[in-house]
Amino acid sequence: MTSLNLPITLMLVGIALRGSAFSFRSYGAGDAHTRREWGRIFAIASLITPLLLGATIGAIASGRIPGRPHLFSDFITSWFTSFCLSVGIFALVLFAYLSATHATCELDDPEHDDEDLVRGFPRAIASAIAAGVMAGAVLLLSIDGAPRIWLGFTHRIWTWPVIWQRPFWHWRHSMLCGRGATKLRASALPARLR
Repeated sequence: MTSLNLPITLMLVGIALRGSAFSFRSYGAGDAHTRREWGRIFAIASLITPLLLGATIGAIASGRIPGRPHLFSDFITSWFTSFCLSVGIFALVLFAYLSATHATCELDDPEHDDEDLVRGFPRAIASAIAAGVMAGAVLLLSIDGAPRIWLGFTHRIWTWPVIWQRPFWHWRHSMLCGRGATKLRASALPARLR
């Protein structure tokens, strides 16, 4: 596990920087420039921490951790693969989704709630869509990056509904791209949009 020292150490530094930046930005005395700098540190630490957490999880899930790392490259290659980085981006997108939905649920000012909800709701929807896209990308990258995970997700009974949806999506795609696509698309629109 010593090959994961670098991402775990950087992740812990990111957690410490995130907490201290939040405290100094919120409660520290200073001008607007100082608060902006602490906000920038908070934003960078908030991006790096979940990314490295996901990369570490991806390295453990892929099983590419050398037992006894001897070379410097052993400390990088175990977690710096396309699968591990995609798991890191997936974790980052999930954290963004959770924070966006939490922000829309934590509105407490009755006069400004509607405005804040209107601004925050598209972010929550966009992060949910990004999470779905990244989930699919991680699953596809697991074919080569983590074959045991791919086999576990595709050969278990509880994943069969996902696999059974595949013929439906092929049929739907052929209907939407086929000869009756214009009529089908027009009939699917509400009357006010036609």
